[in-house]
Amino acid sequence: MQRDIGRETDGTGPADLGDAGSAVEANGSHLHKVLDGVEHHFRRASRGDIEDIDVDKLEDILGPEARETLDQLKQFLEILEEAGYIRKKGNGFELTPRGTRKIGQRALAEIYRQLKKDTFGKHETKDSGHGGDRRWRVDRRRTARAVHRRRFRPSAAQGGET
Repeated sequence: MQRDIGRETDGTGPADLGDAGSAVEANGSHLHKVLDGVEHHFRRASRGDIEDIDVDKLEDILGPEARETLDQLKQFLEILEEAGYIRKKGNGFELTPRGTRKIGQRALAEIYRQLKKDTFGKHETKDSGHGGDRRWRVDRRRTARAVHRRRFRPSAAQGGET
């Protein structure tokens, strides 16, 4: 099989390995630059430095959803900062003591909520449940009379009623 390495393809038809290699070589440096740019923006964002991200370039590379997501992230950080949960530190953000307490409170509340769900029969209620450690309300007089009737009822063997 003879390959025509110099032949260009428009992307609509089949291409052999040689065509693909040529296309990568031709567009490789551009693709490499684009990927380097994306990596640079992600590194800055991961350090909290999102103000210097070029939103137009981000949108060109990743689409309009990426721009919307970045805008939402900026709004979210602004809300947290106004509420006193985070503060700017250098190029990034850090939790304030208030933010740390809030996270701790929410975590403990969730833990206690799960523990309450898991403790079967260990809650106060006026109604008795089905199983577990039930508290019985016993009418002692009525119970004593029932025991007495059963104990002293003549059995069929003794000639009494059944």
